[in-house]
Amino acid sequence: MAKRPSLAAAEALMADLAARENEIRERYDQLVRDRLLDEELTEKLIRHNEVTEGIRELEALVLKTESELKAEWEALKTQLDVKKLLIARYSTYLSEHEYDKRELNRLHQWEEELDRIKEAGFQCKADIKTLEDTLQLLDRLVASSRGTCPACGRPTEPSAASDLEEVRSALRIRRDERAQEIERLRAQYVELEKEIKPLEQIRQRVAIAEARLEELEEARAESVRLKESADRIQVRLKSRSFARRELQAIDELQTQLKMLDYDADHHRQVRERVQSRLQWEIEYRMLERLKSVAGKGESDA
Repeated sequence: MAKRPSLAAAEALMADLAARENEIRERYDQLVRDRLLDEELTEKLIRHNEVTEGIRELEALVLKTESELKAEWEALKTQLDVKKLLIARYSTYLSEHEYDKRELNRLHQWEEELDRIKEAGFQCKADIKTLEDTLQLLDRLVASSRGTCPACGRPTEPSAASDLEEVRSALRIRRDERAQEIERLRAQYVELEKEIKPLEQIRQRVAIAEARLEELEEARAESVRLKESADRIQVRLKSRSFARRELQAIDELQTQLKMLDYDADHHRQVRERVQSRLQWEIEYRMLERLKSVAGKGESDA
C-alpha cells in the first residue's frame, strides 16, 4: 500500500532535518547566544543613554552658568570702560580746575583791593570834610584878623593874619590832593570792577569742577572694585571653578561610559545576525516538533 502524500512529505522533511540536526542545533545555539548578547547590549544601551543624558544635562547647566558669568563679566567690562573714559579726563579737569582756582584767588585779591579802595575813598571824603570844616573856620579867623579876635575881642596883629593865610593855603592844598586821590581811587575802582566781573562765573566753574573731580575720584575707586570683580570672574572662567561639582560629576559619568564600553556598531551587527538567523529557530522548532511526533508514534506502535 502506498504512503499518503502528507505523511511521505513529513517523512522526507524529517529525514532532511535529521540529516542537518547537528547543523540546526549549532546554528540555533548561535542564535540564542546572539539574543543573550543583544539583551546584554540593550541593557548597556539603556544605561548608556541614561548616562549620556545625565552628562548632557550637566553640560547644559555648566554652559548656562558659564554664559551667565560671561554676561556678568561683559557688563562689568562695559562699566569699567565707561569709568576709564571718565578717569582719562581727570587730568584735564584737574588742570582746568587749578587754573580757575588760581584765577579765583587773583580775583579775590582784587575784590579785597576793591574793599580797600572803597575804604580809602571813604577816608578821603572824611578827610576832605574835615579840611572843609577847618577851612571854613579859618576863613572866619582870617576875616576877623583884619579887626578883632572873635575869641577875646582884642585887635589882631598883622602877623597873625599872615600865619592864618599860610595855614589856610596849606589846608587847601591838602584838600585838593585828597580830592585828586579820590579821583585816582575812583578810576582804579572802575578798572578793577571790570576785571572782577567774571568772578561769580569762575566761582560756579570752580564749584562744578570740584563736584566733577569728586565724582571722578569715586569713579576711580569704583573702577578698582569693578576690575577686581571682573578679574575674579575671569579667574573662575579660566579655572572653571564655577562648576566644580558639576564637572566632577561629568567626569564620573564619562568614566562610567568608558566602563560600559558600549559599541553601537557591534550592537547593530548582533541585531542583524539575530534577524538573519530567525530561520534557524524555525527549523529548530520544526525539528523538535517532528521528533516529538515521531517519538509518540513509536510509543503508540
